[in-house]
Amino acid sequence: FAEFSYGIKHTKRVYTAADIDECVDDFDIFVVGSDQIWGIENDMPLINLPIMCLNFLPKNKVGITYAASFGGMRASSRNDEIIKNEIKNFRYVSVRERSASRYIQEIHGIAPEVVLDPVFLLDEGEWRSVANESDESCEPYLLFYTAGADPRQEEILLNLYEQLNVKVRRLGYIDGELIGPKEFITWIKNAKYILTDSFHATVFSIIFHKNVVVLPVDNKQKDISKNSRLIDLLETFGMKERYISDIADAQNAVKNAEKLFAQAVDYDHVEKTLEVERQKSFKYIKVALESQNDTMSDCDNGSIGDEPDNRPQRYYMKSISKNASMDRMKYENAYWEEFVARQALLRAYYNEIERSDLMLKVAKVEAAGAFIDNYLIESKSIFIYGAGKLGKSLLMCFKKVDGFFDKANSITNCEGIHVYQPYSDEARLEIGDGSGITVVVTPVWDFYDIKEELVCEYRNIHPVSAKELVEQMLQKLV
Repeated sequence: FAEFSYGIKHTKRVYTAADIDECVDDFDIFVVGSDQIWGIENDMPLINLPIMCLNFLPKNKVGITYAASFGGMRASSRNDEIIKNEIKNFRYVSVRERSASRYIQEIHGIAPEVVLDPVFLLDEGEWRSVANESDESCEPYLLFYTAGADPRQEEILLNLYEQLNVKVRRLGYIDGELIGPKEFITWIKNAKYILTDSFHATVFSIIFHKNVVVLPVDNKQKDISKNSRLIDLLETFGMKERYISDIADAQNAVKNAEKLFAQAVDYDHVEKTLEVERQKSFKYIKVALESQNDTMSDCDNGSIGDEPDNRPQRYYMKSISKNASMDRMKYENAYWEEFVARQALLRAYYNEIERSDLMLKVAKVEAAGAFIDNYLIESKSIFIYGAGKLGKSLLMCFKKVDGFFDKANSITNCEGIHVYQPYSDEARLEIGDGSGITVVVTPVWDFYDIKEELVCEYRNIHPVSAKELVEQMLQKLV
C-alpha cells in the first residue's frame, strides 16, 4: 500500500482535527468523500462528524461532497439533528447511494444528487494499467473476498468449491505488505468467479465484466444499512439478481449462487448505463468546481433551495440566515473549545497511565454505577470490549483485585469476564445483546464515540482508572 500511495498527490503536512482549520488559506475548494465519511454510528467517532462536514471553513471558501456515504449508520433522532445542521456547511452535496439521498431529503427537504463511486470514473483500460499484468493465472479460480465475518459465508464457499470444481483464492484482513491495491485489482481482474460482500470488490467486478455473486454483509434489509450500498449499486446497473439477500439457509444460498454463476451478466447494458452515470457524475464535478467565484452572500436569504439560476437545484444545499449563522458559529466555537480542552486533558491523562501497569482510561465514573445498577446484577457475564493490549490489561486489573470473582459469582451468577478485541486499536463503545454488560476500554481518539444507551452527555465524561472502576463495582456488589 505504501508503494501505491507514492503515486497519489498529498499535502506535505498532515492535518488533524485539532489544527485542520490552519489549512483554509492554502486552498479555494474543499472536497470531502467518497465512501463512508458520514458513517458516524459504526465507523468513526461522533466528534469527527463536524470535521467531515467542513465546519471549519469560512464563508468565502467552497465546500463540496462527492459520493458521500453513511455506510451502515443507524438512523436516530440524534443523527438526524446532527446531519441536518452540519450538512449546511456545503455549497454542493452529492451522495453515493439512493438510500442516502432519500434520508437527507427526509431530514433536510432537498434530495442531493446521486453520483458514481469515484472508482467508476476510470474505465477498464485505465484500471488494467494499474494491475500487475505479470500475475496472469492460467488456472481458473473463484475469488472469495468478504468484509464481514459471517460463518454462513464460509459454508457457502465450501459448498461452491465442491460444486464448481475450481481453485479458491481468498482475500481478507491481509497485511498490507503482502497484498496492496495493485494486487487487489489484479486478483479481481483475473478471477473466473467472484463471491463477495464487499462494495468495492463488486465495483471492480463490474468494471472488469466479471461473473460475480454478491452476499449480504449482515443479513439485514434496512434502508440505511451496509447492505443498502450493495443493493443500490446492483440496481443501478440492472444487476439486482446477482444479490443473494438471505443466507440464513446456506444450502439454498449455494443453489442460488450456482444458478447465478451459470448465467452471463448483460454487460452491454451495464456499459451503456455506466457511461450515462459517468457523464452525470463528471457534470456534477464540473458544476461544483466552477462555483469558486460565487460567494455565499449571493444566497444568504434565509431559505434553503433559493439558489442562483446557474446552479441546478438538486446540487445546491446551502442557505441559512445571517443570524442563524452567527448563532451556529457561537455554538461551534464553544463546542470546539471544549473538545480541544478535553483532548488536552485526555492526552495528559493517557501519558500518565502509560507509565502504570494498573491504570487505564475507561468510559465514565457515572457509567460504572450504571453498569452495576442496570446490567451487572441481571447478567451472567461481564464483557470487556477493549482495544488490543488495553483490553488484556484491564482483564489483568480485574484478576488482581482480591475476591472480585468470588463476589461477582455469588451475587450475579457471573460466569466470567470475556475480552473482545476488534481488528484495529479503535475500540467501540457498545452494549451487548442483553446477556451481559460492557466495560469499555477505549483509546483517546475514540473517547467521544459513545452511544446514548450508556452516556447521555459527553460533557459529563471524564477518565477513570481501571483499579478505581473495579473498586466501585465491588462497593456496589457488597
